[in-house]
Amino acid sequence: MTTSAAMAADHGRSARAEFVAVPPGADETGAEQLGERVRKPIEGERLTVDDARIRLSASLGVAVWPADGREPESLLASADRALYAARDAGRNRVVVASRMPPAGS
Repeated sequence: MTTSAAMAADHGRSARAEFVAVPPGADETGAEQLGERVRKPIEGERLTVDDARIRLSASLGVAVWPADGREPESLLASADRALYAARDAGRNRVVVASRMPPAGS
């Protein structure tokens, strides 16, 4: 697994934290299941900051080679687009890029 994270905290909330997982040989279903295995434990967690309990959630975008991109840049762009679709749909979910309408439609 390759990871990189850039975090900016604003009143106990992370503005942006991202990572990339590259499971060899994973198809769309396997990648989505991996996303759910990451997301589900997070949604049950609570963080206490200055007597306030904060509910955690995770939004994930899934893209699979080669259907969602043949080059690293296009594959990551597809995953990023799916991530933002997950956030726009209410957060705390996994969105698969290949199930989304084409960009610009």
